Amino acid sequence: MIKKREIDIFGVLLGVVIGCVLGFFLSTRIDISGTNNNNDDPVISQYGYVHLLQINRYSSPTDASNCMETLRQKDLFAICVYQNNYYYIYGGISNTSSGLDVKNSLFESKGYSPIVKKEYILDKANSVLDSAEDYEFWDESINNFVKSLEGKPIAISSKFQIDPVNLDMFSCLTLLQTLGNEELINKVRLQTYQIMIDNLG
Repeated sequence: MIKKREIDIFGVLLGVVIGCVLGFFLSTRIDISGTNNNNDDPVISQYGYVHLLQINRYSSPTDASNCMETLRQKDLFAICVYQNNYYYIYGGISNTSSGLDVKNSLFESKGYSPIVKKEYILDKANSVLDSAEDYEFWDESINNFVKSLEGKPIAISSKFQIDPVNLDMFSCLTLLQTLGNEELINKVRLQTYQIMIDNLG
């Protein structure tokens, strides 16, 4: 009888511990504030994801280059990123799909039919895991980039202010710290994403 009671208490305690762990995990992943009213977005927290306004995708570098030139002629800013054997043309980046509504309307008014693409970027630094310093730099940089997209202040470690692993990424993050013009900030954010993909894939 005593052994059975001990087992029951152990089972209850184990259940409570598992429940607490699962509850903590779910509370960090689910938006319980009820502020997410966009039916296109799941209720799960979007931290670590970027939403990209894809203008087009090409398998030919010549076609991609021609598209970029046409966009310049129409005074539309965009970047070209080579990834997974395609050249992607992106005209906007945000931490939410609704954050791209204005840019989407702008490109549509110029005759384009953009689509919004979602990508998880927090694991990009894993491609340089063999170098502790490179990984630390890129992991910090990507987290700072995500903070910038959320409108939060970013902080670059003193060691990377003295000796940054990648000067282009460091320069973009420094600009994101100091710029006040929202249009310029959006351009720098796109360029930051481009540098990240060029270096990490």
